[in-house]
Amino acid sequence: MDIKNLLNKSKDFYDIEMFDVLESTNSTLKSMAKSGEKEGKVIVAQRQTKGRGKMNREFFSPEGSGIYMSILLKPDIEIDKAVLLTAMTAVAVAETIENVSGVEAKIKWVNDIYCKGKKVCGILTESGLELYSKKVSYSVIGIGINLIEAETGFPSEISNIAGTVYERNEYKDESRAQIIAGILESIYNYYLEFSKGRYKEKYKSRSNLLGKEIIVTSGESIKKAIATNIDDDCRLVVKYDDGNQEALLSGDVSVKAV
Repeated sequence: MDIKNLLNKSKDFYDIEMFDVLESTNSTLKSMAKSGEKEGKVIVAQRQTKGRGKMNREFFSPEGSGIYMSILLKPDIEIDKAVLLTAMTAVAVAETIENVSGVEAKIKWVNDIYCKGKKVCGILTESGLELYSKKVSYSVIGIGINLIEAETGFPSEISNIAGTVYERNEYKDESRAQIIAGILESIYNYYLEFSKGRYKEKYKSRSNLLGKEIIVTSGESIKKAIATNIDDDCRLVVKYDDGNQEALLSGDVSVKAV
């Protein structure tokens, strides 16, 4: 199924290139961006040999079981606002998964999508910096989605947290193209009005952490807290046992529900 034919308003914005295998879609597209590739370039791979996520963790990317794609955008924003692209993408992915599969999708701050209590998607945004203006020169948004479980199963180190959108007997081949196209169309629509932040309340409403006790890990520090809010800059606001509150930045910490 041709992804381009499934697009609507975004058809002329995107230039989609398909690959059988890449080390990393993000690494490939970052190289293209540094060489002057235009905004709207999308690369999709059937398999990654060195897929990666936040904090350079490996992202398991076997052939025939997932979506591994990266999108090049060139927003007029300062570098500290790049996390909002991750939030925008998370909303687009969650909404599309629900629309196509019928499976409820929640967002774990800041960049993971969960279905049925398991992580089914990770998002990695990597941006170039214009040194003097402190603005983004480009942003590559990587999206990895587990559609079905690989024949070999998940590696033991992630088997307790990783999940899939579909059971193998429920999955249809056309679902992959439909989800890719749906994500691209949704991102385009939110990106057109990026400064309005229409995605922000949706991001917050889909959180699977708000109101829950969490563990906040930052370097050697490990603390329990309650997740109380997600602010307008996509920081997770937490309240510690001693009553102090803090707005967490995504690059500095990791959190998990207790």
